[in-house]
Amino acid sequence: MVVMSKNRKKLLILLAVGGVLALGGYVIFNRMTSIKPESTTIAGCDTLLACQQNTTSQTAGVYKTYEASDLSKAESGQVVLFFNAKWCPSCQAANANFQKEQLPDNLTILSLDYDKNHDLKKKYGVTHQHTFVQVDADGNQIKKWSGSNSVDQVTDQLVK
Repeated sequence: MVVMSKNRKKLLILLAVGGVLALGGYVIFNRMTSIKPESTTIAGCDTLLACQQNTTSQTAGVYKTYEASDLSKAESGQVVLFFNAKWCPSCQAANANFQKEQLPDNLTILSLDYDKNHDLKKKYGVTHQHTFVQVDADGNQIKKWSGSNSVDQVTDQLVK
Protein backbone atom coordinates (compact mmCIF):
# COMPACT_ATOMS: atom_id res chain seq x y z
CA MET A 1 0.00 0.00 0.00
CA VAL A 2 1.31 3.40 -1.01
CA VAL A 3 1.29 6.05 1.68
CA MET A 4 1.03 9.67 0.56
CA SER A 5 1.65 12.76 2.57
CA LYS A 6 -1.15 15.30 3.04
CA ASN A 7 0.68 17.83 0.84
CA ARG A 8 1.06 15.33 -1.96
CA LYS A 9 -2.67 14.43 -1.78
CA LYS A 10 -3.62 18.11 -1.91
CA LEU A 11 -1.34 18.65 -4.90
CA LEU A 12 -2.84 15.70 -6.77
CA ILE A 13 -6.37 16.90 -6.03
CA LEU A 14 -5.52 20.42 -7.21
CA LEU A 15 -3.95 19.07 -10.39
CA ALA A 16 -6.98 16.89 -11.07
CA VAL A 17 -9.43 19.76 -10.49
CA GLY A 18 -7.31 22.10 -12.64
CA GLY A 19 -7.21 19.53 -15.44
CA VAL A 20 -10.97 19.07 -15.35
CA LEU A 21 -11.53 22.85 -15.43
CA ALA A 22 -9.07 23.30 -18.31
CA LEU A 23 -10.70 20.50 -20.30
CA GLY A 24 -14.18 21.92 -19.64
CA GLY A 25 -13.06 25.40 -20.71
CA TYR A 26 -11.55 23.99 -23.89
CA VAL A 27 -14.75 22.12 -24.79
CA ILE A 28 -16.96 25.16 -24.11
CA PHE A 29 -14.67 27.46 -26.11
CA ASN A 30 -14.67 25.11 -29.11
CA ARG A 31 -18.43 24.75 -29.06
CA MET A 32 -18.93 28.52 -28.91
CA THR A 33 -16.51 29.23 -31.73
CA SER A 34 -17.96 26.53 -33.96
CA ILE A 35 -21.49 27.99 -33.81
CA LYS A 36 -22.16 29.80 -37.07
CA PRO A 37 -25.16 31.85 -38.13
CA GLU A 38 -27.55 30.09 -40.48
CA SER A 39 -26.49 32.38 -43.30
CA THR A 40 -23.24 34.31 -43.34
CA THR A 41 -23.69 35.81 -46.80
CA ILE A 42 -26.23 37.75 -48.74
CA ALA A 43 -26.68 36.99 -52.40
CA GLY A 44 -24.01 38.86 -54.34
CA CYS A 45 -21.73 39.44 -51.32
CA ASP A 46 -18.18 38.11 -51.18
CA THR A 47 -17.10 39.75 -47.96
CA LEU A 48 -18.70 41.11 -44.83
CA LEU A 49 -17.90 44.64 -46.04
CA ALA A 50 -19.66 43.98 -49.34
CA CYS A 51 -22.70 42.64 -47.48
CA GLN A 52 -22.78 45.66 -45.19
CA GLN A 53 -22.58 47.94 -48.22
CA ASN A 54 -25.36 45.97 -49.93
CA THR A 55 -27.69 46.49 -46.99
CA THR A 56 -27.68 50.21 -47.72
CA SER A 57 -27.60 49.92 -51.50
CA GLN A 58 -28.26 46.83 -53.58
CA THR A 59 -26.06 48.35 -56.30
CA ALA A 60 -22.93 48.98 -54.21
CA GLY A 61 -19.68 48.57 -56.10
CA VAL A 62 -17.67 45.40 -55.66
CA TYR A 63 -14.16 44.09 -56.35
CA LYS A 64 -13.98 40.31 -56.62
CA THR A 65 -12.53 37.37 -58.49
CA TYR A 66 -13.92 36.90 -62.01
CA GLU A 67 -16.94 34.69 -62.56
CA ALA A 68 -18.61 34.70 -65.97
CA SER A 69 -22.02 35.17 -64.34
CA ASP A 70 -20.89 38.58 -63.03
CA LEU A 71 -20.87 39.97 -66.57
CA SER A 72 -24.66 40.30 -66.29
CA LYS A 73 -24.07 43.12 -63.79
CA ALA A 74 -23.21 45.28 -66.79
CA GLU A 75 -26.95 45.49 -67.57
CA SER A 76 -27.40 47.88 -64.63
CA GLY A 77 -23.86 49.17 -64.17
CA GLN A 78 -20.31 48.98 -65.37
CA VAL A 79 -18.11 45.87 -65.34
CA VAL A 80 -14.34 46.03 -65.70
CA LEU A 81 -12.03 43.05 -66.04
CA PHE A 82 -8.63 43.52 -64.34
CA PHE A 83 -5.92 41.22 -65.75
CA ASN A 84 -3.24 41.08 -63.06
CA ALA A 85 -0.42 38.85 -61.87
CA LYS A 86 0.81 37.99 -58.38
CA TRP A 87 4.39 38.67 -59.47
CA CYS A 88 3.55 42.16 -60.81
CA PRO A 89 4.29 44.92 -58.24
CA SER A 90 2.01 47.53 -59.85
CA CYS A 91 -0.81 44.96 -60.08
CA GLN A 92 -0.47 44.16 -56.41
CA ALA A 93 -0.54 47.85 -55.49
CA ALA A 94 -3.73 48.29 -57.53
CA ASN A 95 -5.20 45.13 -55.99
CA ALA A 96 -4.55 46.48 -52.47
CA ASN A 97 -6.15 49.82 -53.37
CA PHE A 98 -9.24 48.18 -54.88
CA GLN A 99 -9.70 46.11 -51.74
CA LYS A 100 -9.50 49.06 -49.36
CA GLU A 101 -11.19 51.80 -51.41
CA GLN A 102 -14.95 52.03 -51.68
CA LEU A 103 -16.14 51.44 -55.22
CA PRO A 104 -18.91 53.65 -56.55
CA ASP A 105 -22.38 52.22 -56.93
CA ASN A 106 -22.88 50.13 -60.06
CA LEU A 107 -19.16 49.42 -60.60
CA THR A 108 -17.88 45.86 -60.55
CA ILE A 109 -14.17 45.18 -61.00
CA LEU A 110 -13.43 41.53 -61.67
CA SER A 111 -9.91 40.29 -60.99
CA LEU A 112 -8.42 37.77 -63.44
CA ASP A 113 -5.12 35.95 -63.06
CA TYR A 114 -3.06 37.03 -66.07
CA ASP A 115 -1.10 33.77 -66.05
CA LYS A 116 -4.15 31.48 -66.07
CA ASN A 117 -6.88 33.13 -68.15
CA HIS A 118 -5.45 32.53 -71.62
CA ASP A 119 -8.81 32.33 -73.43
CA LEU A 120 -9.98 35.68 -72.08
CA LYS A 121 -6.59 37.29 -72.76
CA LYS A 122 -6.88 36.14 -76.36
CA LYS A 123 -10.52 37.25 -76.66
CA TYR A 124 -9.70 40.81 -75.52
CA GLY A 125 -6.22 41.05 -77.04
CA VAL A 126 -4.53 41.44 -73.65
CA THR A 127 -0.77 41.22 -74.13
CA HIS A 128 0.49 42.35 -70.72
CA GLN A 129 -0.58 42.33 -67.10
CA HIS A 130 -2.17 45.36 -65.44
CA THR A 131 -4.69 45.66 -68.27
CA PHE A 132 -8.33 46.67 -67.79
CA VAL A 133 -11.21 45.83 -70.13
CA GLN A 134 -14.64 47.38 -69.72
CA VAL A 135 -17.28 44.95 -70.99
CA ASP A 136 -21.02 44.83 -71.56
CA ALA A 137 -23.42 42.19 -70.23
CA ASP A 138 -22.62 39.91 -73.17
CA GLY A 139 -18.89 40.15 -72.53
CA ASN A 140 -18.22 42.42 -75.52
CA GLN A 141 -15.33 44.82 -75.10
CA ILE A 142 -16.29 48.46 -74.68
CA LYS A 143 -12.84 49.88 -73.84
CA LYS A 144 -9.34 48.61 -72.97
CA TRP A 145 -6.55 50.43 -71.11
CA SER A 146 -3.56 49.79 -68.84
CA GLY A 147 -2.07 51.09 -65.64
CA SER A 148 -4.87 52.36 -63.39
CA ASN A 149 -3.87 52.05 -59.74
CA SER A 150 -6.90 53.46 -57.94
CA VAL A 151 -10.67 53.35 -58.16
CA ASP A 152 -10.69 57.00 -59.30
CA GLN A 153 -8.32 56.19 -62.16
CA VAL A 154 -10.58 53.32 -63.25
CA THR A 155 -13.75 55.42 -63.09
CA ASP A 156 -12.04 58.18 -65.10
CA GLN A 157 -11.54 55.67 -67.94
CA LEU A 158 -15.08 54.29 -68.04
CA VAL A 159 -17.31 54.83 -71.03
CA LYS A 160 -20.57 56.03 -69.55
